[in-house]
Amino acid sequence: SRADVTKIFVQKVKDRYKPLVAKTHDAVEEDRLRTELRNEVKRIHADQVEFNGRSTGWDVSFLRGEFSQNNNESMLVMRDENSQNFYFFIGDKLWKWYKAFDSSVFPAGGFANFAGAVQRRFGEAKEVRGALRPGDDERHWLEWQDKTSRLRAVDQTDFYGFYCLVFE
Repeated sequence: SRADVTKIFVQKVKDRYKPLVAKTHDAVEEDRLRTELRNEVKRIHADQVEFNGRSTGWDVSFLRGEFSQNNNESMLVMRDENSQNFYFFIGDKLWKWYKAFDSSVFPAGGFANFAGAVQRRFGEAKEVRGALRPGDDERHWLEWQDKTSRLRAVDQTDFYGFYCLVFE
């Protein structure tokens, strides 16, 4: 559930700050660290989006077409060292993880280098061109699919500067 995933990320933040707080002997520094911790936890809760028919800003982003409005769908946004992570939920169940890597993580060789790295990890991909949903713009991606899941590698560098992995 979204609450379960949120709890995992909140705990990771707490775990990261715990040794920092424990080793400081300066009350002012300890207070600063605890404030940073609280602010990060607040951001985790604030970076949750409900797709309930209202414009969210994500409707015109690189994520357009990846979610539906008025579908009991929501999203949790998390950032790590080299990527943005978007966790999508329908009916409060995780159904998609969209990981957008900053293209600078794979500086040499462009998308071909990224695609090669992903194929070395997951095996040879099927090249696909089409719309994700009827009426959407045509896209191009590499795809791996079995009976229960699908992985897509998507080049979003033309406008957004991302290489993306989409786990469904």
